[in-house]
Amino acid sequence: MGIVAVLVFGIALSMQMPLFKSSVTPPNSNSTLVSKPHLSLAFFLDVSNPYYYNNLKIFKKNLRDGDYLFISGRPSSAVTVLQKTEQSKPLFNSRIHVDSAIFYDRIDDMVNTVPKLPKGIDFIVYDYEKGTNYSSEFTSNESTSIGFFDQARNTVIRYDKDSGSNAKLIVTPPYGELLHSGWNWGLAAKHMDVIDMQVQSLLKNPSLMKSSVSNIVGQIKETSSNTLIFVQLSLIKTRGSVQDNVLAINLFENQSINSILIWYGVNQTSDLERFFHFVS
Repeated sequence: MGIVAVLVFGIALSMQMPLFKSSVTPPNSNSTLVSKPHLSLAFFLDVSNPYYYNNLKIFKKNLRDGDYLFISGRPSSAVTVLQKTEQSKPLFNSRIHVDSAIFYDRIDDMVNTVPKLPKGIDFIVYDYEKGTNYSSEFTSNESTSIGFFDQARNTVIRYDKDSGSNAKLIVTPPYGELLHSGWNWGLAAKHMDVIDMQVQSLLKNPSLMKSSVSNIVGQIKETSSNTLIFVQLSLIKTRGSVQDNVLAINLFENQSINSILIWYGVNQTSDLERFFHFVS
Protein backbone atom coordinates (compact mmCIF):
# COMPACT_ATOMS: atom_id res chain seq x y z
CA MET A 1 0.00 0.00 0.00
CA GLY A 2 5.34 5.83 -4.02
CA ILE A 3 4.24 7.47 -0.96
CA VAL A 4 3.48 11.18 -0.79
CA ALA A 5 0.78 11.28 1.84
CA VAL A 6 2.81 13.16 4.43
CA LEU A 7 3.91 15.75 1.87
CA VAL A 8 0.36 16.17 0.62
CA PHE A 9 -0.83 16.59 4.17
CA GLY A 10 1.76 19.28 4.88
CA ILE A 11 0.97 21.20 1.72
CA ALA A 12 -2.77 20.92 2.32
CA LEU A 13 -2.38 22.18 5.85
CA SER A 14 -0.37 25.22 4.77
CA MET A 15 -2.87 26.05 2.02
CA GLN A 16 -5.87 25.30 4.23
CA MET A 17 -7.34 22.95 1.65
CA PRO A 18 -10.74 21.77 2.96
CA LEU A 19 -11.36 18.10 3.60
CA PHE A 20 -15.00 18.67 4.44
CA LYS A 21 -17.62 20.88 2.91
CA SER A 22 -18.25 23.82 5.19
CA SER A 23 -21.52 23.85 7.10
CA VAL A 24 -22.68 20.47 5.89
CA THR A 25 -25.20 18.83 8.21
CA PRO A 26 -25.48 15.05 7.88
CA PRO A 27 -28.97 13.57 7.47
CA ASN A 28 -30.74 12.79 10.75
CA SER A 29 -28.23 14.82 12.73
CA ASN A 30 -28.20 18.21 14.39
CA SER A 31 -24.40 18.47 14.31
CA THR A 32 -22.40 20.21 11.60
CA LEU A 33 -19.23 18.82 10.10
CA VAL A 34 -16.28 21.16 10.42
CA SER A 35 -13.93 21.93 7.53
CA LYS A 36 -10.51 20.31 7.93
CA PRO A 37 -7.36 19.95 5.80
CA HIS A 38 -7.20 16.99 3.42
CA LEU A 39 -5.82 13.77 4.84
CA SER A 40 -4.96 10.95 2.49
CA LEU A 41 -7.66 8.27 2.28
CA ALA A 42 -7.18 4.58 1.46
CA PHE A 43 -9.57 1.84 0.34
CA PHE A 44 -9.39 -1.83 -0.56
CA LEU A 45 -11.38 -2.93 -3.61
CA ASP A 46 -11.76 -6.71 -3.60
CA VAL A 47 -11.91 -8.26 -7.06
CA SER A 48 -14.58 -10.70 -5.79
CA ASN A 49 -16.90 -7.87 -4.72
CA PRO A 50 -20.10 -8.13 -6.83
CA TYR A 51 -20.23 -4.32 -6.88
CA TYR A 52 -16.61 -4.04 -8.02
CA TYR A 53 -17.24 -1.86 -11.07
CA ASN A 54 -19.82 0.34 -9.36
CA ASN A 55 -17.36 1.01 -6.55
CA LEU A 56 -14.54 1.57 -9.01
CA LYS A 57 -16.60 4.34 -10.63
CA ILE A 58 -17.11 5.95 -7.23
CA PHE A 59 -13.39 5.86 -6.48
CA LYS A 60 -12.56 7.20 -9.95
CA LYS A 61 -14.82 10.17 -9.32
CA ASN A 62 -13.76 10.94 -5.77
CA LEU A 63 -10.17 9.92 -5.03
CA ARG A 64 -7.68 12.77 -4.91
CA ASP A 65 -3.93 13.25 -5.02
CA GLY A 66 -2.19 11.17 -2.37
CA ASP A 67 -5.08 8.73 -1.88
CA TYR A 68 -4.69 4.97 -2.14
CA LEU A 69 -6.75 2.33 -3.92
CA PHE A 70 -5.65 -1.24 -3.28
CA ILE A 71 -7.04 -3.70 -5.83
CA SER A 72 -7.12 -6.76 -3.61
CA GLY A 73 -7.94 -10.43 -3.33
CA ARG A 74 -6.91 -13.77 -1.96
CA PRO A 75 -3.89 -15.74 -3.25
CA SER A 76 -6.08 -17.76 -5.63
CA SER A 77 -7.12 -14.48 -7.31
CA ALA A 78 -3.61 -13.05 -7.66
CA VAL A 79 -3.58 -13.09 -11.47
CA THR A 80 -6.96 -11.34 -11.58
CA VAL A 81 -5.75 -8.80 -9.02
CA LEU A 82 -2.75 -7.96 -11.19
CA GLN A 83 -4.88 -7.71 -14.34
CA LYS A 84 -7.47 -5.43 -12.77
CA THR A 85 -4.80 -3.27 -11.18
CA GLU A 86 -3.25 -2.64 -14.59
CA GLN A 87 -6.67 -1.98 -16.10
CA SER A 88 -7.52 0.50 -13.34
CA LYS A 89 -4.34 2.56 -13.24
CA PRO A 90 -5.11 4.54 -16.44
CA LEU A 91 -8.41 5.67 -14.87
CA PHE A 92 -6.57 7.68 -12.20
CA ASN A 93 -3.87 10.31 -12.32
CA SER A 94 -0.37 9.25 -11.33
CA ARG A 95 -0.60 11.02 -7.96
CA ILE A 96 -3.23 8.52 -6.79
CA HIS A 97 -1.68 5.23 -5.67
CA VAL A 98 -3.39 2.30 -7.43
CA ASP A 99 -1.68 -0.87 -6.20
CA SER A 100 -2.25 -4.61 -6.01
CA ALA A 101 -2.67 -6.32 -2.63
CA ILE A 102 -3.05 -9.95 -1.58
CA PHE A 103 -4.72 -10.79 1.76
CA TYR A 104 -3.66 -13.45 4.24
CA ASP A 105 -5.12 -14.38 7.64
CA ARG A 106 -2.65 -17.02 8.79
CA ILE A 107 1.11 -17.11 8.89
CA ASP A 108 1.28 -20.72 7.67
CA ASP A 109 -0.62 -19.77 4.50
CA MET A 110 1.78 -16.88 3.92
CA VAL A 111 4.90 -19.02 4.33
CA ASN A 112 3.51 -21.68 1.99
CA THR A 113 2.00 -19.57 -0.80
CA VAL A 114 3.54 -16.06 -0.91
CA PRO A 115 6.68 -17.39 -2.69
CA LYS A 116 4.39 -18.88 -5.36
CA LEU A 117 2.59 -15.62 -6.18
CA PRO A 118 3.03 -14.21 -9.69
CA LYS A 119 5.54 -11.42 -10.15
CA GLY A 120 4.47 -7.86 -9.54
CA ILE A 121 2.30 -7.86 -6.41
CA ASP A 122 2.72 -4.51 -4.65
CA PHE A 123 1.53 -5.32 -1.12
CA ILE A 124 1.09 -8.46 0.97
CA VAL A 125 -1.44 -7.97 3.77
CA TYR A 126 -1.18 -9.96 7.00
CA ASP A 127 -4.62 -9.52 8.56
CA TYR A 128 -3.44 -10.35 12.05
CA GLU A 129 -6.41 -10.51 14.38
CA LYS A 130 -8.31 -12.79 16.70
CA GLY A 131 -11.28 -14.81 15.49
CA THR A 132 -12.40 -18.12 14.04
CA ASN A 133 -11.92 -16.94 10.47
CA TYR A 134 -8.72 -15.02 11.19
CA SER A 135 -5.31 -15.76 12.66
CA SER A 136 -5.31 -18.96 14.69
CA GLU A 137 -1.84 -17.92 15.88
CA PHE A 138 -3.04 -14.58 17.23
CA THR A 139 -1.79 -13.63 20.69
CA SER A 140 -1.70 -10.43 22.69
CA ASN A 141 1.90 -11.21 23.65
CA GLU A 142 3.98 -8.67 21.74
CA SER A 143 7.22 -10.66 21.55
CA THR A 144 5.43 -13.71 20.17
CA SER A 145 3.47 -11.57 17.73
CA ILE A 146 6.66 -9.92 16.47
CA GLY A 147 7.98 -13.39 15.73
CA PHE A 148 5.01 -13.89 13.38
CA PHE A 149 5.57 -10.47 11.81
CA ASP A 150 9.19 -11.40 11.13
CA GLN A 151 8.11 -14.65 9.49
CA ALA A 152 5.74 -12.69 7.29
CA ARG A 153 8.35 -10.10 6.38
CA ASN A 154 11.00 -12.69 5.60
CA THR A 155 8.52 -14.48 3.36
CA VAL A 156 7.82 -11.25 1.46
CA ILE A 157 11.56 -10.59 1.15
CA ARG A 158 12.01 -14.08 -0.29
CA TYR A 159 9.17 -13.49 -2.76
CA ASP A 160 10.72 -10.22 -3.89
CA LYS A 161 14.16 -11.80 -4.34
CA ASP A 162 12.91 -14.85 -6.23
CA SER A 163 10.39 -13.06 -8.46
CA GLY A 164 12.11 -9.72 -8.97
CA SER A 165 9.19 -7.91 -7.33
CA ASN A 166 9.07 -5.05 -4.84
CA ALA A 167 6.21 -6.05 -2.54
CA LYS A 168 5.78 -4.48 0.89
CA LEU A 169 4.29 -6.01 4.03
CA ILE A 170 1.18 -4.52 5.63
CA VAL A 171 0.18 -5.78 9.08
CA THR A 172 -3.24 -4.90 10.50
CA PRO A 173 -3.19 -5.14 14.33
CA PRO A 174 -6.64 -4.90 16.00
CA TYR A 175 -6.17 -2.15 18.57
CA GLY A 176 -9.40 -2.97 20.41
CA GLU A 177 -8.14 -6.46 21.20
CA LEU A 178 -4.71 -5.15 22.23
CA LEU A 179 -5.80 -2.02 24.09
CA HIS A 180 -4.66 -3.25 27.50
CA SER A 181 -1.70 -5.37 26.35
CA GLY A 182 0.95 -2.69 26.85
CA TRP A 183 2.52 -2.98 23.40
CA ASN A 184 5.38 -0.74 22.34
CA TRP A 185 3.95 0.21 18.97
CA GLY A 186 7.21 1.67 17.76
CA LEU A 187 8.93 -1.67 18.34
CA ALA A 188 6.16 -3.64 16.64
CA ALA A 189 6.11 -1.28 13.65
CA LYS A 190 9.81 -1.87 12.97
CA HIS A 191 8.91 -5.35 11.77
CA MET A 192 6.66 -4.26 8.88
CA ASP A 193 6.61 -1.76 6.04
CA VAL A 194 3.11 -0.47 6.73
CA ILE A 195 1.16 -0.69 9.96
CA ASP A 196 -2.61 -0.46 9.53
CA MET A 197 -3.94 0.21 13.03
CA GLN A 198 -7.50 -1.02 13.26
CA VAL A 199 -9.18 1.44 15.63
CA GLN A 200 -12.73 1.09 14.28
CA SER A 201 -13.85 -0.49 17.55
CA LEU A 202 -13.37 2.95 19.13
CA LEU A 203 -15.61 4.84 16.69
CA LYS A 204 -18.23 5.31 19.40
CA ASN A 205 -15.60 6.60 21.85
CA PRO A 206 -13.95 9.57 20.06
CA SER A 207 -11.91 10.78 23.02
CA LEU A 208 -10.33 7.36 23.57
CA MET A 209 -9.74 7.03 19.84
CA LYS A 210 -7.97 10.38 19.66
CA SER A 211 -5.70 9.72 22.64
CA SER A 212 -4.96 6.15 21.49
CA VAL A 213 -3.99 7.17 17.97
CA SER A 214 -1.86 10.02 19.32
CA ASN A 215 -0.02 7.56 21.57
CA ILE A 216 0.45 5.00 18.77
CA VAL A 217 1.71 7.56 16.27
CA GLY A 218 4.08 9.09 18.82
CA GLN A 219 5.67 5.73 19.62
CA ILE A 220 6.05 4.76 15.96
CA LYS A 221 7.53 8.10 14.88
CA GLU A 222 10.06 7.92 17.70
CA THR A 223 11.21 4.35 17.07
CA SER A 224 10.28 3.37 13.52
CA SER A 225 9.98 6.53 11.43
CA ASN A 226 10.29 4.64 8.13
CA THR A 227 7.13 2.61 8.72
CA LEU A 228 4.05 4.05 7.05
CA ILE A 229 1.12 4.59 9.42
CA PHE A 230 -2.44 3.87 8.31
CA VAL A 231 -5.37 4.27 10.70
CA GLN A 232 -8.35 2.08 9.90
CA LEU A 233 -11.96 3.13 10.41
CA SER A 234 -15.06 1.31 9.18
CA LEU A 235 -18.41 1.94 7.54
CA ILE A 236 -19.70 -1.44 8.74
CA LYS A 237 -22.89 -0.53 10.59
CA THR A 238 -21.99 -2.51 13.71
CA ARG A 239 -18.91 -0.29 14.00
CA GLY A 240 -20.12 3.17 13.07
CA SER A 241 -22.16 5.29 10.71
CA VAL A 242 -20.93 7.42 7.83
CA GLN A 243 -21.14 10.40 10.15
CA ASP A 244 -19.11 8.61 12.85
CA ASN A 245 -16.33 7.99 10.33
CA VAL A 246 -16.32 11.53 8.99
CA LEU A 247 -16.24 13.03 12.47
CA ALA A 248 -13.48 10.61 13.50
CA ILE A 249 -11.27 11.86 10.68
CA ASN A 250 -11.52 15.33 12.18
CA LEU A 251 -9.71 14.00 15.23
CA PHE A 252 -6.55 13.27 13.24
CA GLU A 253 -5.94 16.77 11.85
CA ASN A 254 -2.57 17.24 13.54
CA GLN A 255 -1.43 13.60 13.57
CA SER A 256 1.48 12.41 11.44
CA ILE A 257 -0.59 9.76 9.71
CA ASN A 258 0.12 8.60 6.17
CA SER A 259 -3.47 7.64 5.40
CA ILE A 260 -6.92 6.92 6.84
CA LEU A 261 -8.10 3.53 5.62
CA ILE A 262 -11.88 3.18 5.33
CA TRP A 263 -13.20 -0.38 5.54
CA TYR A 264 -16.62 -1.15 4.06
CA GLY A 265 -18.85 -4.10 3.26
CA VAL A 266 -19.52 -5.63 -0.14
CA ASN A 267 -23.00 -4.07 -0.38
CA GLN A 268 -22.14 -0.59 0.92
CA THR A 269 -21.87 1.26 -2.37
CA SER A 270 -24.44 3.86 -1.27
CA ASP A 271 -22.58 4.40 2.00
CA LEU A 272 -19.36 5.02 0.05
CA GLU A 273 -21.21 7.64 -2.00
CA ARG A 274 -22.52 9.32 1.16
CA PHE A 275 -19.08 9.26 2.73
CA PHE A 276 -17.52 11.01 -0.25
CA HIS A 277 -20.35 13.55 -0.27
CA PHE A 278 -19.02 14.83 3.03
CA VAL A 279 -15.30 14.56 2.38
CA SER A 280 -15.07 15.68 -1.26
